[in-house]
Amino acid sequence: MTEIPLTPPTDFQLPKLHHIGMVVRDCDATIRHYKEILGITSFFTYDVPPMPNYSLVYGKPATFELRVGFASLGNTLLELLQPLDRVSPFFHFLEEHGEGMHHLGFLVPNVDDYLAKMEGKGLHILGEWGEPSMNVKTVCLQGDSLGGTVLELMQDNPIMQAFHQQVYQATGHKPLP
Repeated sequence: MTEIPLTPPTDFQLPKLHHIGMVVRDCDATIRHYKEILGITSFFTYDVPPMPNYSLVYGKPATFELRVGFASLGNTLLELLQPLDRVSPFFHFLEEHGEGMHHLGFLVPNVDDYLAKMEGKGLHILGEWGEPSMNVKTVCLQGDSLGGTVLELMQDNPIMQAFHQQVYQATGHKPLP
């Protein structure tokens, strides 16, 4: 067996994993099954309203709605995403692949800096959304080199930290330092 030396890139490194995003047809039913089968007892659920100020899907302006549920899986969070319309990249994933893992989510200090560092690595933007006036931005990236997995980069700032504190309290999640 030949050993292949792995050299980490010097110009780029993702922070620790924040969450695993799963696309589901019915968030509430999935939560019931996860409670019954896996014993995950605490979920934080909410509905994401349309974001008309800043939302792009496949590079075109669009608004979409989601039902979301978070649960703690020890060192990371599980995010369940139920598309409530036919517009979001999550709906398109559900139509093409069915339910399942959609993305790995990372909180990053500056989404635009990470996008610049990732330029030329064969990734393309599936969608981006947020609230520019509050420095809230999320971008989903995909590329053949990632084996079909999507990367979600979320701007880490006081607004996102406050939101995630609510999630942590509701789910009993204790993120690693």
